[in-house]
Amino acid sequence: MDSYTMPVVFHILTSGKGFLITEKMKCRMDDTLLIANKDFNGLFPEFNKTDSIFDTVKSKLPINFVLVTIDLDDNDVEVAGMDWQIDAHNCRWL
Repeated sequence: MDSYTMPVVFHILTSGKGFLITEKMKCRMDDTLLIANKDFNGLFPEFNKTDSIFDTVKSKLPINFVLVTIDLDDNDVEVAGMDWQIDAHNCRWL
């Protein structure tokens, strides 16, 4: 089975008051991708402990989630995988 790489970007919505820092968000994003990659590739011990009723349908998916490094216009992003929305408090849907 072919392996797929899935670029991921996290949209960080903030009021701009400085309570979110890049390093803290980067750590959270790295942890999230680590867990997602392990889940999709069946690398957690629990994968082999699921109820046998699911044995015919469970499978490992060869997907590797990675943080984007370039935007849609082929420009390097400031921090891999992050899209900061500083004035999110002005959005009508928040």
